[in-house]
Amino acid sequence: MEGTIDEELNEKLREALNETEINFYFRVWIPCWFLYGEYPPGLLRRARLGDVKAIERLLRLDTRVLNDTKIGEFFHQAKEKGKKRTVERITEALRKGPKSKIDLRKVKCSIGGLISLISIFFRRRLTEPEIRKLFHAVARDMGKGNIDRDLPQSPEAFAKAILRERNFWMPTFRPARQEII
Repeated sequence: MEGTIDEELNEKLREALNETEINFYFRVWIPCWFLYGEYPPGLLRRARLGDVKAIERLLRLDTRVLNDTKIGEFFHQAKEKGKKRTVERITEALRKGPKSKIDLRKVKCSIGGLISLISIFFRRRLTEPEIRKLFHAVARDMGKGNIDRDLPQSPEAFAKAILRERNFWMPTFRPARQEII
């Protein structure tokens, strides 16, 4: 319905975006997946067991993680025991955001990998040119020109990214994984 705005739907979307769960999804879950290749529950479990790298990663996404009883206690104990390097790492993570950034190319390559994986599940594996054409069609539909300029220009580079990202998405589909092989 090009050119029309559904105000009721618009308002519902605005309300949904203010929900705590949705906010968490956009601030923590998606960045955690794209930046670290894992889900927050796995990182949280490792952080609660004292994995400093997991604590750092979570704190870089959401400083409120320090409010977790086990993580807070771990930090407190590190300070008391004089574990200077651990305290410095956690403190730095509190002050700074993630070390790497999520860019549009990375997201689109990841979506390309997901499309590829889903196409395999449907027993109609899409090739790099076919997936590229899908992105170009979306760019045209959105009025952004005839090609998607965010994709790698080289077909080989995009094909490698699709393969890498397909492997990245594979754990998400673990139960169905047996059928692919």
